[in-house]
Amino acid sequence: MDPILVVGVRGGVGAAVAQQLLQRGYPVIGGVRAAEQFDEVRAALPGLSELLAFDMADADQVRAVLAARFAVSPLGGAIVCAAVSQYGPLESASLADFRRLMEINAASCLAVYQACMPALRGSVGRLVLLSSYSGRVGLPFFGLYEASKFALEALGDVMRQEAAAFGVKVVLVLPGGIDTEMSRGLRRRIDADIAALSPAEAALYALRYEKFRAQIHAATNLPSGADVARQVVEAFTIADPE
Repeated sequence: MDPILVVGVRGGVGAAVAQQLLQRGYPVIGGVRAAEQFDEVRAALPGLSELLAFDMADADQVRAVLAARFAVSPLGGAIVCAAVSQYGPLESASLADFRRLMEINAASCLAVYQACMPALRGSVGRLVLLSSYSGRVGLPFFGLYEASKFALEALGDVMRQEAAAFGVKVVLVLPGGIDTEMSRGLRRRIDADIAALSPAEAALYALRYEKFRAQIHAATNLPSGADVARQVVEAFTIADPE
């Protein structure tokens, strides 16, 4: 059985995806941001056959590392679970943050596709991208994140059509909110962020921040990373994911 690459195995969804694939007997190669994370990930997922380090904030590095690794090696599939988020009004959004989200959430997914397609074509494999409901609907305060996911939706739709000529399936999974460290961190820091608003920012956006805080704290009973991972693994293994 050819190995499966899971990008983002240190995160809640990625770790659960890797664990569920291992339980089904798949050999899994994990992708993490830095080699310093190897020991931590190996302790949590001792069944991994290999770990690769590449920073999704650098799409050129992602493509170079994966293209070199899979140039002559088989690959049964790739699943990308890595993503970052950012919130706040677009008027005061950091352009650097915007570029970073676009690089991690969209450009590096394209880099994975480009680097892995030769191997996936050889195995008639499958690529699964973890998108979001935010890739379909724009809501206040999540503009940067939503823009990156809208971009991923467009890329994924075109990948799917172009890869189909070679028998390679590209699938996008669109969960809503997930109970992960990313969402829990947002709830933890919203109070401090509101307290840190400048008088000028508070005059313009305090009410919007308060409404946003209420929405965040009202979002209870979110699916766990394991729940979403089951959907991702189903999208990877089901005969016809269309």
